[in-house]
Amino acid sequence: YCCQNKKKQSNITKKSQTTKKSSFTRPAMVFADKYIKVVLSDHTTTLKPSKNCESLICKELVKEINAAQTSIDMALYGYEKIPAIDNAISSAINRGVTIRLVYDVDSKGNNIYSDTRYLAKKIPLSRSDFGINGLMHDKFFIFDKSIVLTGSANLSSTDMSGFNSNSIIVIKSKYVAELYEEEFEQMFQGNFHTLKQNISTKRDFILGESKISVYFSPKDNTVKRAILPLINSAQKYIYMPAFLITERDVVNALISAKHRGVDIKIIIDAVSGRSASSKHHILRDNGILVKTENYAGKLHSKSMIIDDKYTVIGSMNFSYSGNYRNDENLIVIKNNNVALFYRKFFEYLWHQVYDFWLTHDVAPESKYSIGSLSDGIDNDYDGKIDEQN
Repeated sequence: YCCQNKKKQSNITKKSQTTKKSSFTRPAMVFADKYIKVVLSDHTTTLKPSKNCESLICKELVKEINAAQTSIDMALYGYEKIPAIDNAISSAINRGVTIRLVYDVDSKGNNIYSDTRYLAKKIPLSRSDFGINGLMHDKFFIFDKSIVLTGSANLSSTDMSGFNSNSIIVIKSKYVAELYEEEFEQMFQGNFHTLKQNISTKRDFILGESKISVYFSPKDNTVKRAILPLINSAQKYIYMPAFLITERDVVNALISAKHRGVDIKIIIDAVSGRSASSKHHILRDNGILVKTENYAGKLHSKSMIIDDKYTVIGSMNFSYSGNYRNDENLIVIKNNNVALFYRKFFEYLWHQVYDFWLTHDVAPESKYSIGSLSDGIDNDYDGKIDEQN
């Protein structure tokens, strides 16, 4: 009886240590000034996806679609019909807005999201990357050639409902929009991935208190030109809410930063934590604090916050494919207020994930992944959903 009772108590303790939610107060989810707006979503509070436009990110996107007067250019990884977004696109078409679309397909012409072909038919001015090796993994919009909305959020029920954690930025600048138009035009003409050419050399823009730097994969070698210099120059801290980290040069730079005394904290997604290609074990072995999040939704952002000075937001995962193969875009924001804003959200997420997951990797669909057995999603891609596991 004694041994059985101890085993039972041990199981209770483990479950409480792995699924306990913090009482840490969630900070602001929106930062805005005259030129930029950064919007975040929190997957620790939305435990089921829906096709309702519930997240602040989705509401921001619908607002910009509804405000467009002349043109919308969209580079989308794929599309899952969200009624509020679909209605906004239909309304834009009906009022005469010219809409163009580039999107991803695989070698068979299929897309990961079920309604991508539907959207391509709805928008005749559309083009896929069919037959070209790599992913069109961008998620950006250009409105009236003067506003850019970009980041990590796909047009899916999981991202638009807030089930997944994402980050986006809205930039009001015709100069930034012109740069994105150059990138879009290449893809719209059929030059995706490695077929693209390097575009304008001007990548840095001063917008009020912010310096915005823009990079596009795969031609810009974003890791070498943007990510490594940020890591190598860090003096105080590097915080990363990142879907995955597999790029070896990024890993080595992070380890070097740790060895020179930089405080590094990383949260990666549970699915990535179970991947054989993930380098988070190497980071842990070198003293870097890495948590695997234990919630049903994905930690889908691809971000860095450095020294209350720099913030990275974009579609590019910290991976070889993200840097060298896929169509991606990445924004580096130099603005103390933006970095402080995002740091507070990262610290909130850090407290929402129990310290047990600093040394363990949670199964994405299990009793230890909060909400994963009741969300109707195949979180670990094994063909089984919820109670089937």
